[in-house]
Amino acid sequence: MDITTNQVLLGACFTGSAVLIVGIVTAFLTYESNALATKNDHKLAVLKVLLEAAYKEYEFRTKQDIKEAKLLGNIAKIKSFTESIIFYREIADIFSKNTAQRASLIL
Repeated sequence: MDITTNQVLLGACFTGSAVLIVGIVTAFLTYESNALATKNDHKLAVLKVLLEAAYKEYEFRTKQDIKEAKLLGNIAKIKSFTESIIFYREIADIFSKNTAQRASLIL
């Protein structure tokens, strides 16, 4: 069985096409993976800041409530830390929505 020049060229075209398709798919998947990792890193950073701010405010308000209760001779009523977390989570959602709205207006 003799191989003709046309068959060699056709084989080379198929091989080149396959390599090109694999390269494009690999590049796309790498891009998507990096985008997802960046998004997750951003969410983690926001969560870290959120928890730090909520704890600092909780700590400050608790100390203030205790100090005020001592001055008045009352028992301090301490709110739960969960309330601070929920409050800051809602603020973060509002900022996220505003940022998304501003980005859509720009585009």
